[in-house]
Amino acid sequence: MKEQVLAAFDSLFDALLKRGDAEEAVSLFADEDVVFWGSGREEQALDRTALARLFGAITQIGEALSFEWSTRRVTVEGDAAWVSAIGDYRYAPPGEAPTGGPYRLTAAFLRRDGRWQWHTYSGSEPAD
Repeated sequence: MKEQVLAAFDSLFDALLKRGDAEEAVSLFADEDVVFWGSGREEQALDRTALARLFGAITQIGEALSFEWSTRRVTVEGDAAWVSAIGDYRYAPPGEAPTGGPYRLTAAFLRRDGRWQWHTYSGSEPAD
């Protein structure tokens, strides 16, 4: 079960950053009451319409943005699951010096019709 949740977790990053498919990324989220809080001030969405707008912008970044997770803890309780992830991000757009740093993510999932779907994305860049 935990492997299925991690596969759902990874699928968002694959859709957005590797395949550049915002529509696919939105389809990974539940239909109701979704929440997306990225680490940037403007990175927020509270419904699928807002997700589509945000994800359209993120797909433009593409593989210039990547995440490497050092720790991912999965908890499953019935039809709900959450992942607490710690890692690093790297942002390396062409022609610019790469930047990056630590990143933390809490992700909540709901199981609908046997499929794990994102409900909440809450990411942050811890300050020193």
